[in-house]
Amino acid sequence: MLLRPDLIELLNAGRGRKLTLLSAPTGYGKTTLLAQWHGSEREDRPFVWVSLGEEDREPMQLCAHLVEAVDHIESGLGRKLGGLPQNPGAGFSSMVLPRVVEALAALPRGTVIVLDDYHLLEVNLQEGFLSHLLRSLPATVQLVVSTRTEPPVPLGRLRATGELIEARAADLCFGAEEARVLLRDSVGARVDDEELVAIRERTEGWPAGLYLATLALRRSEHSGEAVSALVGSTRYVADYLAEEVLERQAPNIRRFLLKTSILESFNASLCGAVTGEECVAELLRRLERSNLFLVPLDDRREWYRYHPLFSDLLQLELKNTEHASVPELHKRAAAWYLDAGDVEAAVRHTFASGDHRRAGELIARHWLAFLHRGRTGTLRSWVSSMPEAQVAGYPPLALVNAWLSAFEGDFAAMARWISAAETGSHDGALPDGTSSLESGVAVLRANYPFDGIRRGCEAGRRALKLESAPDSPWASLVRAALGYSLYWVGEPEESRRLMGECLSLARVSPALPATTMIATGYLSLIEAEDGKAARAERLAREALNRAVAHGFDRTHLAGLPLVTLGMVLASDGRQEEAAEEFERAIELVGQVGKNPAHPQALLAYAPTRLALGDRDGARSLLEEAHNLVEGFEDPGLRLLTALDRTRRKLRFGSRRAEPGQDLSEAEAEVLRLLARGLKRKEMAVTLYLSVNTVKSHLRSAYRKLGATSREQAVDRARELGLAS
Repeated sequence: MLLRPDLIELLNAGRGRKLTLLSAPTGYGKTTLLAQWHGSEREDRPFVWVSLGEEDREPMQLCAHLVEAVDHIESGLGRKLGGLPQNPGAGFSSMVLPRVVEALAALPRGTVIVLDDYHLLEVNLQEGFLSHLLRSLPATVQLVVSTRTEPPVPLGRLRATGELIEARAADLCFGAEEARVLLRDSVGARVDDEELVAIRERTEGWPAGLYLATLALRRSEHSGEAVSALVGSTRYVADYLAEEVLERQAPNIRRFLLKTSILESFNASLCGAVTGEECVAELLRRLERSNLFLVPLDDRREWYRYHPLFSDLLQLELKNTEHASVPELHKRAAAWYLDAGDVEAAVRHTFASGDHRRAGELIARHWLAFLHRGRTGTLRSWVSSMPEAQVAGYPPLALVNAWLSAFEGDFAAMARWISAAETGSHDGALPDGTSSLESGVAVLRANYPFDGIRRGCEAGRRALKLESAPDSPWASLVRAALGYSLYWVGEPEESRRLMGECLSLARVSPALPATTMIATGYLSLIEAEDGKAARAERLAREALNRAVAHGFDRTHLAGLPLVTLGMVLASDGRQEEAAEEFERAIELVGQVGKNPAHPQALLAYAPTRLALGDRDGARSLLEEAHNLVEGFEDPGLRLLTALDRTRRKLRFGSRRAEPGQDLSEAEAEVLRLLARGLKRKEMAVTLYLSVNTVKSHLRSAYRKLGATSREQAVDRARELGLAS
């Protein structure tokens, strides 16, 4: 370890500034310098250190790793953030990052947050993550970023305001004295002063190049010849050192190094599976003792990785000399990771082996587990990396792609991928545990009834029948989906039953957080409509607490329990407070198109505006709701009835209506079917209602029309122009 006090002083000067940046190519000692700074005598502040990897390109995974690092410094802060990564629909910048910053503000004063290897993040994530942190960073925190590439943030502005300390490649290069200490004093290389100057000049002070040179010099009997060979560009230096270091290894060591170079990190068991060799643990210890670029990743010396530069050289040599063996090596690694339960690494190595069909099978089998952890970005990157024809040709994977499209709000793509799945053939259960391909399509259509609420009911009933087993992965979800559609077609009691079953099943088997929140929200709304204010409020607040815990509180899903709270407050005469809840609800439910909860919230709010003396505002809400309902292909009787009821309430107040004028949309609909000669059971099937609900609508219509028989009701309806 070569101490660099001048650079440590530079880092110390970053106290009180927003950003300390170390930006230089590989091999310039950025991480080593940060470790020295952390361990220096003057530096006693706590460090939150996150060594980034390619898996952190998934925003929620990045958040999870930051949470874990924070917990090492301040136990308990992680619990405050721990639920966030579970939401597949949460906006990272709008919902997750603000909470991260809020929790960081509770860290001890003077905490340092180190983000090492920042270049491994995707460019758009680099910009969004760092920009947000810099805008909102608490004054108690110093942010340190180590990267091989320039981060996409306005560094010029930070320099101008004195909020940036930076070290570049020119600052990190070894000077003459440091090169002398490294080559001559530290490793005992036999070089004179002239040769030392030549090596430093020809490597341009590149620390990794200097260190590699020491290995070549120690193994060369003629240092002068070795120094003379170190001429040209850094690339030439790397090529030369690869020959000098790698070619001098024993054949078995060289084979081992080449084969294991495909691994990002490894232990003895994994290396043995990939290479087929025995006694690997001892071999790894020997390699570590030989300083052959083997970096231990834990205190027990079980997991290792190669220095990135050395790994690149090994992989290049493997490609040039044993290219045909690479796919098989990746397949062995994938099999080991799958047995170890690391599906993500297994999929990564399967893709690297070129076996896209097998990768598709792994994704289709394990995608639900990634969905439950909010890893939709990872799923999308995998599926998008495959040829579309290959995805379409494997129905289970086409169905996964349909789900991903639905999560993204692209319902046209969802329909296209559903069609692709249905066009193919697949016998038996799907890899993820779904009972059949037909069932998988029905579950998806039930959850996203963009082609009409009644069709959603039909898909939901079919899905419930096909996924009847309590241990089905869809057990709770299909009940919530069918309960959702039944509520909107006008069957609140059946919806209540199914939502209750959904919550009961979710307690004993995995369920998406959104599923239980939706079920609780609809139960709260049904209770409010039944006049059970206390129970409605309790359920609404339970749904909102779940929303906060899982990052849904700023999404459209949190709108429904807010509608319930507004209704409860309004029924208690607290109109001003109710108005606040309704305003919040309308803002949230309006985030997505064709959401029936949007006109529902407007209609629930209109009477409160009227009670507050704002008749024009109430009419405006009614008109907006009417326009939204008109835009639905099939809004369901629930919305039509609510629209009709609210219109009557605002227009007529408490005046007595003429016979037939106060018929609801639902009652008018059953009268039209009655005039066509349909029986009650046929009406129920047509309207996706229960027979009892149809009977209830008919009794009410008879009473309002003053009819005592079917014939009288039909005649009176025709007189009023309700039926042709």
